[in-house]
Amino acid sequence: MPYTALAQILEAAGADPRGQGEVEIDGADPVFATRYRVGTAGAASLAALGLAAARLWRRRGGRAPKVGGDVPAAAASLRSGRP
Repeated sequence: MPYTALAQILEAAGADPRGQGEVEIDGADPVFATRYRVGTAGAASLAALGLAAARLWRRRGGRAPKVGGDVPAAAASLRSGRP
């Protein structure tokens, strides 16, 4: 599921969705008792950001770093502002 969300984000941004093979996302929803896939959305968004940064770094002559994500950690980061 996170890879589907990542592909949709990349497509909406006009980026090449084939690059999602460079990304490894661990974990799965549900993380919290909610109908929304908070962890999936967060992990896919952060993975898209990491992939964009890696591509930029590669264009500047660097070696692209490995991009990864974690569904439970992404979900927790989105709730960090709530007590």
